[in-house]
Amino acid sequence: MNSIPPSSGPQRARFPQDVPQITELVELGFAGVLDYPSRKMLRDVRGIARMGEAAWGLSRLFGAINPEEWVLGSVWREEGRIVANATLTRRTPEAGAWLISNVAVDPDFRRRGIARGLVKYALDEIRSRGGRKVYLQVDAVNESTVRLYREAGFLDIGCRIAWLRAREEKKTPRLEALADSSCRVSTRVSSEWVEEYALWKDVSPSGSAWNTPLTEQSFRPRFWKWMEQMLEGGTEKHFLARCGGRVEAALSAFSRWTGWEGVLIQREGTGGKVERDLLDAAWKTFPPEQSVLLETTPEASADSLVKLGFQKRRTFIWMRYTFDGGAP
Repeated sequence: MNSIPPSSGPQRARFPQDVPQITELVELGFAGVLDYPSRKMLRDVRGIARMGEAAWGLSRLFGAINPEEWVLGSVWREEGRIVANATLTRRTPEAGAWLISNVAVDPDFRRRGIARGLVKYALDEIRSRGGRKVYLQVDAVNESTVRLYREAGFLDIGCRIAWLRAREEKKTPRLEALADSSCRVSTRVSSEWVEEYALWKDVSPSGSAWNTPLTEQSFRPRFWKWMEQMLEGGTEKHFLARCGGRVEAALSAFSRWTGWEGVLIQREGTGGKVERDLLDAAWKTFPPEQSVLLETTPEASADSLVKLGFQKRRTFIWMRYTFDGGAP
């Protein structure tokens, strides 16, 4: 039997007892931002938690709940009510690395220093478990939150811009031919994964996603990965842009049931030179009438993407905290 927690202040979350309040708080804090899979996951896990500890344990055992996502968390209580949450998970496979996500504060309790206190408590919790680094992602429009993290000691390590091309765009858009097009785009063959990986190490050593470190396994072709995609009906393709013989940009594209998603990464100085041809190559595999969610590095040409039918949605800042204060 879990003891009754203190009436107020930061403390460790209790699972599954606190899940209903936590999920409701996350939905409230990120209203209008959560995508459908995230909303469905929150609803599903809340339903399992309400069935009790036995159902929660069985769901973890059989994989319905990812234990890594629901093993540790920090909450702030006021008179027994959870008014703020921070989810803590390990950033596997990087040793000693952790993630802070879903930091949400009830609107009625904001501007009281609760978020600052909860983040400090979360960092202390991670330190007590031998953590050496902590990563997070924050929306750039949340200036007060960005400032809070920087004042807490987090440093910027990267940036991603999210774009959407809606399903209403029925045709593959075209741009004017470039006056000086010295770049050649092609679909990546198996042996070229090494060059794509090298590009990522140069341009985005922090990783291809804020919560996942950069590893060779993400780029190396693997039979079992191909088989899994075949069974799920999915498709993954990589497109490379060579300028002067060297790979200067790459587009990784993945089919989803609602459309397809992509990550476009490119070196500084390539803006406006590679975006159209990389996307044109992708549209030969993925139907142009499907919606497209695209993430880019800041080097991408916003003007080119707008002409291709994309609308800018959000800008994310990736941040990292190191406990020893030393080099990352």
